[in-house]
Amino acid sequence: MAITTTTIVPTPIPVEYEGITELGQDLSIASRREIRFSISSETIAAAGAGDNQRLLITALPPQAFAHVLVDLSLIFKSEDGGSVNWPAQFAAFWNSNSTGETEQFAIEMRSQGTFATGTGNNERRVYAAARLPGAVFLPRSDAANLLNLNVINPTANDAAYEVTFFARMLEYNVRQAYHWRVNSMVPVRGGV
Repeated sequence: MAITTTTIVPTPIPVEYEGITELGQDLSIASRREIRFSISSETIAAAGAGDNQRLLITALPPQAFAHVLVDLSLIFKSEDGGSVNWPAQFAAFWNSNSTGETEQFAIEMRSQGTFATGTGNNERRVYAAARLPGAVFLPRSDAANLLNLNVINPTANDAAYEVTFFARMLEYNVRQAYHWRVNSMVPVRGGV
C-alpha cells in the first residue's frame, strides 16, 4: 500500500485596510490587513490499486509580521457520483517554526456534514475548525509554513476529489503584537 500525495501551497492574498497611520497602528489593536489563502476546485487524483490519498496544504504569510488565524475551512467534493470517504475529523497544525517544535497548536477540523451538490449524485463534505488558537504568532525567518494541513483518506482505491480551501489571518506589526490588548482574548479582533 502506497500513499498518493497531493501538495497545495496557496499564494497569500493581502487585503489592505485604510485609515490608520503606521504610528496609530502600533498603538491600536486593529490589524494592519488581512492575509487570505484560497484554493478553489483543486483536483486530488484518484488513488491507485490498494493506495490511499493524502492532502497536504501549507500556508506561509509574510514573515516580517505577526499573525492571528481567524478562519479556516475545507471542502471535499466527490467527482464520480460517490460518497465522500475522508475522515469526519482531523488536525491542522499552526506553528511558528520550520520544525514545528515550539509554539505548536493542533486545530481540530470537524465535518459540518455531507451535502448533495446539485450536479449528479456528487457529495460535498464541509469542514470547519472546532476552535482556533487565538494566539498571536511571529513566524521565524526559517519557517517553511505557519499553517499545515495534512490529512489521509483511509479508504483505499478511492476516486478523485475536488478540494476547496480557505484560511484568513489578521496581520499585525511586530511592535504591535507585543501589546497586551492584541494578545488578550477579550477584544473582538477585526479590521478597521
